[in-house]
Amino acid sequence: MEFLIDYLQLRFDGPCLTAYVYPKIEDSAGRLSWDAPGFRDRLCEQIGVQVADAWATDAAVFLRFDSGAIISVSIRDEDHTGPEALQFTGEDGNIWVV
Repeated sequence: MEFLIDYLQLRFDGPCLTAYVYPKIEDSAGRLSWDAPGFRDRLCEQIGVQVADAWATDAAVFLRFDSGAIISVSIRDEDHTGPEALQFTGEDGNIWVV
């Protein structure tokens, strides 16, 4: 996991999700946005936890972890200022950009 000035990278032993829109995290304690106290701690609690499922809708991309936590990244045009909302680089090197 890398917190950079204007984006976040989530690395999964090869594959990497670069979020240019700050994600939200939801777990049994509630839902937190990027700027909420405790957000980074909750996100870091997922380090080493297996991704159980991943899916996308017209509005967001979601990752659900074995812990039950769900990270969501909006892909709505109005939520990102640059040309992309996110980029996923797979283990095979293929890149998916939204």
